[in-house]
Amino acid sequence: MCCCCTAGLDRKLSTGNVAPYWSDHSSEVIFLSSTLMPNSDKYPDHSHKKQQIQNLYVVIVWTEPGTDYQPATFWKNSKKNRVQIVITPLECGLYSVRVHSSKPDKPVCVLVVDPSWRESYG
Repeated sequence: MCCCCTAGLDRKLSTGNVAPYWSDHSSEVIFLSSTLMPNSDKYPDHSHKKQQIQNLYVVIVWTEPGTDYQPATFWKNSKKNRVQIVITPLECGLYSVRVHSSKPDKPVCVLVVDPSWRESYG
């Protein structure tokens, strides 16, 4: 299945010409990565990147250890975002994965993931 899902990316390529993509027989997913989107002298504040990311329903955020990432900061400007998945590497080699909902009555889910799990399913 390839319907050339662009997830709202500009077809004139102002948001870049590369994005990680995955599909199978029934689904397709495109990952919009702000670091893969080109910078623009026209937008020194990177607002063209922020506009794309703020229109997504699910946002995956990578944070370095010790970073105090606050999901509420992102939600105050977001139009559609409902879930944020925050991934932080831990010193022991595992990853902390926190899932935040934009709805205050929904609980936050916290997981600790061993990256070697893939070897069992590969």
